[in-house]
Amino acid sequence: MKRTDPQAAGLSVRICEASLPADGERLMAVIHEYIAWLNMDLSYRGFAQEMEKFNALFTLPSGLFLMAQADQEIAGCVGLLRHSASTAEVKRLYVRPAFRGLRLGEKLVAALMVRARQLGYERLILDAVPQTRVAQALYRTIGFQEIEPYYANPVPGTKFFALQLHQHPGVAMPNPEFPIAIVALDAAPRSKPSSYPEPFASRMTGREKRPLGDIFGLSNFGVNLTRLIPGAGSALRHAHTKQDEFVYILEGHPVLITDQGETPLSPGMCAGFKAGTGNGHKVVNRTNADVLYLEVGDRTAGDTATYPDDDLQAALGDDRKWRYAHKDGTPY
Repeated sequence: MKRTDPQAAGLSVRICEASLPADGERLMAVIHEYIAWLNMDLSYRGFAQEMEKFNALFTLPSGLFLMAQADQEIAGCVGLLRHSASTAEVKRLYVRPAFRGLRLGEKLVAALMVRARQLGYERLILDAVPQTRVAQALYRTIGFQEIEPYYANPVPGTKFFALQLHQHPGVAMPNPEFPIAIVALDAAPRSKPSSYPEPFASRMTGREKRPLGDIFGLSNFGVNLTRLIPGAGSALRHAHTKQDEFVYILEGHPVLITDQGETPLSPGMCAGFKAGTGNGHKVVNRTNADVLYLEVGDRTAGDTATYPDDDLQAALGDDRKWRYAHKDGTPY
């Protein structure tokens, strides 16, 4: 459903280029969601074959995909596929229902136009089935013109569009580039408070994370501005095999719990957790005031996490999502 609450309206979303095959599985899941929304059979366009060859088709020089990322979730996407030396085809523009109303379709198309020019294309083409009336209105606003069909299409009402990129060097649309600077507290909180399975996710009540690094397109490491209300904790006590972590206390007086015991922290203090040591750690707020701190962690592939106090273990997948299991290996 459409987001209408104030936090969702201020959701931090960035446009980035998909890295295939790492992003392939979750990106294809969104595309299948789009096809289900269309409620039509696309076999006449070779959809099944396109999905079979997805990673190769949408890797340069053949093509690419852009994603609108909200935290670690794909909010929308659009593809570009080589048609000829001078022409590329726009593919699968889709914004998921929960993220509509944020002008993501405009931002995705604007970013795609920039990328197409960088690759030397002079013309964009696309087809639009009747269900895509909103997208068609967007295309016309940008400057796409209706053209004759460039393939035989059995679906009545399908329209074909083209855009000469050199005639539209400055489309008046939201800038897809990253900001120069922001006020950290203005960043939107994560749309999903915790990725833990239950019963652990509910134990994270009172923890609010505002991703900061993603806003600037940082991909090698993550930065969060995290607030703990009284009684809340930063995480389950855990240790990473490949990810280094670092925290810097801005406000409040939390307690750091590690294998060595408890360490009181105060503003200006910091702590680091080297990967591979097995030293389980977490921060808890036992005071009557909020705690605010910065946390930094890298995003090394193949990372795993152990939880010494809980029946839980985790592994980071190629899609950058955590998979959780019991300590005997049984998935949650």
